[in-house]
Formats: sequence, structure tokens, C-alpha cells
Amino acid sequence: MSSASARDLGDFPTPSAVADVLARETLGGALRRGDAPSVLDPACGEGALLLAAGALLRLHGVDQALASLTGVEIDAARAGGARRALTAHGLGGGKVVHGDALLRPAPLADASFDAVIANPPFLSPTANRGALPASLRSALSARLPHGLGALTNIAALFLADALQLVRPGGTVGMILPASFLTSRDAAPVRSAALRAGTLEWLWTGGTDVFAASVTVCGVVIRRAGRRRPTIRRSEGPQAQRIGGARFDPSAHCDGRPWRTDIDAPTAAAGGLVRDITTPVVGFRRHYYAVAGALRDDAAGQGRPLVTAGLIDPGRSLWGTRPARIAKADWQWPRVDDALLRERAEVTPWLAATAVPKVLVAVQTRVIECTVDEAGDVIPGVPVIALPIAGDDAWRLAAALTSPYLSKLAFTRHTGAAMSPDAIKMSGTEVGDLPLPAASAAWDRGAAALRRASRARTADEWYAALTRLGAEMGAAYELPSEEDPFDWWFDRLPPFRTG
Repeated sequence: MSSASARDLGDFPTPSAVADVLARETLGGALRRGDAPSVLDPACGEGALLLAAGALLRLHGVDQALASLTGVEIDAARAGGARRALTAHGLGGGKVVHGDALLRPAPLADASFDAVIANPPFLSPTANRGALPASLRSALSARLPHGLGALTNIAALFLADALQLVRPGGTVGMILPASFLTSRDAAPVRSAALRAGTLEWLWTGGTDVFAASVTVCGVVIRRAGRRRPTIRRSEGPQAQRIGGARFDPSAHCDGRPWRTDIDAPTAAAGGLVRDITTPVVGFRRHYYAVAGALRDDAAGQGRPLVTAGLIDPGRSLWGTRPARIAKADWQWPRVDDALLRERAEVTPWLAATAVPKVLVAVQTRVIECTVDEAGDVIPGVPVIALPIAGDDAWRLAAALTSPYLSKLAFTRHTGAAMSPDAIKMSGTEVGDLPLPAASAAWDRGAAALRRASRARTADEWYAALTRLGAEMGAAYELPSEEDPFDWWFDRLPPFRTG
């Protein structure tokens, strides 16, 4: 299949090294017990995972299980390729069915396999081929009442279905888009998975695994397994084992993002962002209302509009660099208040942003925010506004700019942005970020951010941010081995001028 066709199907072959790891993590427990598990791949492509599973079964001397190897593939040419690959590797006793596994072709049925291993297609319903046909949506709605959200990625539906296909005590090992771990649309499936079973293995940091700009993760879930407080952990493109981590299933059964102590350091708690401000966010209606009321005027009337692209850590570049808005470049974008006030549906949002505040950009490699002390700036959608004034605004901005919160946000929300290496948060998620306890270090961090906001050269700016990073590490009481300063500093954007 051509790469274009594969991309249309949201499907890319599994590299053999990753296939071997997933097979080992999925089947290892059963094989150590001397079992001979029946194995299904419901999206087998040309058979990479079936070959890895077969090789592992043979290595453990359970050749009787080879005949139970079963693959399902929606593309006829790829199904044929999988059959040929199995035969070429002496696994011709296995079977490959041409069909859509989500429609349950024979022999698929509830509790019919000991293990499911898969790298399913990654397709959002907003993608070209991602919309579910009515017949499939109807069948899935009846079978997966907790998993079928309007924007649920098809890969998550494969996981939910796989947990019904395995017998109690069986395992599901699956490669998924990294957004599965954090996205709101996958929350019902995450919740259902932890009600049906227990997470045993988690792989994160799967960048550059496929010929597509998507970061992946991997999970192994045992259906009706004994709940345990620890999981096995792997990291990086080759899914290298990095030990274990604490993971409390009961704390995640409500669908909250899956993360572990190994991913995020603990910090001194001084409450949450939402305890001191209520995030204000704009939506599509606000974007179009503002776009219709724009004027390009350096010294004219109207509130300045600051987009995410005009925000750097501590700095607003309004008037210094052009902004791209509604497919046009604006050097001094201002909003005609009179025109905007005619739009009653945006009046509450307009009033809520007409106060001193912190502006937080989205789709950035670290958290980038700036302070609007006067309260006259309109945040360009999707910039998040955090109403707060005076010294408190600078303290909040310093906490948000800290290396710790960037690392925490990246860990919690990686995969949610358009770029797999960027941070994208909702207003609620910004509100959930922790603040440090009040301290002189936090005050010094805020003072450093003020200096960064006034910097005229790259040296001045980086020096101020270096001081901020050091002070906020102290404010959050991070041990040196848990301080992500180097990670954060390497990800800072370049100093920009006009």
C-alpha cells in the first residue's frame, strides 16, 4: 500500500523492534505461567505484530498456540500480505480475515481470545476517513455505550472493543496516539478501561516511530486483573524499559489523564491556579466577531489584540511584529469597541477580558505568558486570560513560566497539540496547575520575570529567565535531581525583535 493510502487509513506499519516489545509486554505473563494464549490482532496490516507474537510463542515452546494466531485487516491487499508473511515465517496455520474488526467478523466474539495485540488506525472523526459509517456507529453504540464520543479517535474504540474480546484474565496490548492518555475525548474509554481491568504497562515518548508526525504511547491492560499500585514503564522511540512507577487506578477511574509519579516531580503545594483566578477562554464566535471589528492602527482608538504568536515568556510583541489574523497580516491590530459591542453574544467575554490579567499562549514548547497590567488588551482566540492584578499577576505569571509547570503541563497534556512536541491546555487545565507556597523565592522569581518583560537584548532576556528558573525551582522546593531547568531552558524560544 502506498504511503498516501496508509495515511488515509491512519495506518502505518509497526517497526519490528517495537512489535517485539509490545508482544513481550502483552504475552510475557501468560508465557511465564506456561499458558498457550490465543492471540488476535484486529488491525493486523501486513502482519508485523502477528509475526512478533508468533516468534515469542515459538521461543517459549508453545507451538500449539500458533494455529490460534488470528488477524483481521480491512484492506484486502494488506490482508493478503499478512497471509503471505505468516506462511513465509512458518506460521501458515494462523488465519487472517479480510474485514472490519469493529463489525466483529467471525471468529471475533466477546471473551473469545486470551490476548489482543494491535497498532490500530489513528483516525479522528474530523479526519478525511475518520467519520464512522452509520451502520458501524449504531453497532458500536450498542456495544460500547461508554466509549463512543463524538470526537473519540478510532484507535480508542479499538481498545474499548478489545477489552470485550479478551477473556477475564486476558491482556490487551495496544499502540495508541499519545493524546489518548490526556485528551478529553478519550476520557470515557480511559475510564471504562480501568473499570474493566488494570493497567500493567505504559510506554510514553514514542516520537518518530512511524512515518507520520504523531507521538505514540503503548498500554497493556489486563481484563479483570488484580488492582496494583505499580506499573511497568517504558520510554522513548524504542520503548526502552525504564523501571516501574506508581499508578493509582482508583484515582483515574473518572477518566482523568493517565500519568505517573515517574513523569512529574512532586512540589510544595500552595493551592491551584483556579484558587486565585478564573480562566477566561474565547471560542469560534469570539474569534469571528473580533476579526470583523479589526483595524490596523498604531495610535488609534480600540483595544490592542494580542495573539498567541505575539507572546513570548514575559513579553508581548504587539506592535513589534505582525500578527496573522483571519488570513491577513496586521502590524498594530486593534479592535473597534463600538463595532464589537454590537455583537451581544460576545459582550460578557469582552467585559471579562477588560481587566488586568495574565495572557497564556497555546501550542508552545514551554508555557509562555505575559502580563497585561492595564487591562486593555483583548486576547486573540485561543489565548487564555487569567484575570488578576498587581503583584499577584506577576507572581502567577512567574509560576506559569517556571520550568516545573512547563514540564508538568508537557507530561499531562503531550499529544493534545497539533505538534507532538507542544503544550496545549484548556482553561480548566491551566486552572488545575499547582502553585508554590508563598515565599521570598517566588517573589524574586516574579521580579526576574518583570526584568525579562523589559529586556531589550537576548542576553538580558535569557539572564532574567535563568534567574526566574532558579528562583522558581526553589519556590517549588524541587530537589536538584527533579528540577527540569535544563529541559526547559533548551526549549525556550529565541529572543525576537521586529
